[in-house]
Amino acid sequence: MHQTGYYATGYYAAGYYGRAALVAVLGYTWFSLIYEARQVLEDTGGECPIRYTDDAMINALNRGLHELSRIRPDAYYDFFTANNLNVPEITEGPPAVDQTFWSDTYTLSLNFYPALVYYVVGQMQLMEDEYSQGANFNPNSSRAAGSLRLFRKHVLSV
Repeated sequence: MHQTGYYATGYYAAGYYGRAALVAVLGYTWFSLIYEARQVLEDTGGECPIRYTDDAMINALNRGLHELSRIRPDAYYDFFTANNLNVPEITEGPPAVDQTFWSDTYTLSLNFYPALVYYVVGQMQLMEDEYSQGANFNPNSSRAAGSLRLFRKHVLSV
């Protein structure tokens, strides 16, 4: 059973306002982030073949990680070495030097997890949203733009 919402973060309300305790650290991985994006996109397979390849979703996640580093470099302070933020690069295949395998543990703050899910969803929706392509291009009136706005809103509000 998949947990969603407030309890999925591993926190629960312990009484009065402002008091919360860590219940358990759930096993978040980069793959689980991709899978949550697939759930939002209703692209988990089953009766229909998947619409988006894993490579496309991982590429969108990597772009999202770089966008996060541009907007909120403090998200990577734990990885700061030799005057470099060291933004992780996620890969599906065997990782090379300075790459992270997608089944490895999610290493950023959980505050940025939903934002990255929204970014991947927005990028995938850009591929098939009629308002983001061709003569009808209007970057402010599509599902893709809404998901990308949620990414920015989450990143800036943490």
